[in-house]
Amino acid sequence: MALLRKILAWTGVLPAIETTGMTNKDIPELIARCHSAMAKAIAELGESKAQ
Repeated sequence: MALLRKILAWTGVLPAIETTGMTNKDIPELIARCHSAMAKAIAELGESKAQ
């Protein structure tokens, strides 16, 4: 027996992060920028859900 539930999902694409000219030394900064962008988007989702 299958249990089906209706769920609400958000999908989207965050703005591109330019990587032209980056080297292996730039990886930690790139990781931090990606993490920051994702954290901001997740926080905004939480705010919109609360409204």
